Amino acid sequence: MSFSKILKKLLKQCGYTICRNSDLPFGWNLQQDINRISPDLKIKTIFDIGANKGQTTLKYRQIFNEADIYSFEPVKASFAQLQQNTKLLSQIFCFNLALGANNGQEEILAEGTSGSNSINNKCRTGSLETIEIITLDNFLLEREQAITQIDLLKIDTEGFELKVLEGAKSSLQDGKILYIFIEVTFRPEDTQHTQFIDIYHLLQKYDFNLIALYDCYPYWGGGNAIDYANALFKRWEKGKNLQLWQ
Repeated sequence: MSFSKILKKLLKQCGYTICRNSDLPFGWNLQQDINRISPDLKIKTIFDIGANKGQTTLKYRQIFNEADIYSFEPVKASFAQLQQNTKLLSQIFCFNLALGANNGQEEILAEGTSGSNSINNKCRTGSLETIEIITLDNFLLEREQAITQIDLLKIDTEGFELKVLEGAKSSLQDGKILYIFIEVTFRPEDTQHTQFIDIYHLLQKYDFNLIALYDCYPYWGGGNAIDYANALFKRWEKGKNLQLWQ
């Protein structure tokens, strides 16, 4: 028996499994999945909507290290931390803004630098803070010479996801967004997150297909159901068929 087989057998007995990245199931590694689906794509532009303190921005900076990352965080305390955490890194651009269906102002329930800051839910404890909102379409229009396509649009806005997409109608119609990575819930009673079925039906209108689910969290209240997760969608590109097994 070869050394590699002996090693795999020993690891398996200890509860570990070794496999190639290409053999990992979809939903395990976002970068790997995008590479498999779009092997010729070089991620150049990422939008992080609901960046909080920059957790996802910093992660994307490592795995998509050639990309320009536009990070949006409307809550002042979180935005200050976002700026502090990314100030030494190039190609990260931070904006103290929320993206929504219309330009204007709105009150948000701010819980410090918590990732639970929410425009939708004002029933929890916390202080209300007035924030600035801009549509994604208007943001791109102001920068149409610099940004021609968003390769990866990440949205985590605690139940405000549909409003973000409503403000991106022109960009979606014009094919300016390729991948969307968005937080969703599968539990009808969950009012803190956006229902998966609503996101699915909206994105279908713009020829987006569901690729995989990531970071699935169970509902601990019973029923053995998925509570919420991150869903990856990709816009259909005519003439570019998925060829994973060649």
